[in-house]
Amino acid sequence: MAEQKYSPLDYDEVYCRFIRKKGKMIYPKNGKYFHFWVKKKPTDKSTGLFKKK
Repeated sequence: MAEQKYSPLDYDEVYCRFIRKKGKMIYPKNGKYFHFWVKKKPTDKSTGLFKKK
């Protein structure tokens, strides 16, 4: 079995009914929603809040 390049724990699965591109709303043609993976943001373990850059 081939090794994965990334850990599934590092990513969140996102479902959206539409996306915005250049201010316009885009709806999926073949389904009810868009589906994609997004890398998780680093969090501060003590507070659970996102770190500011």
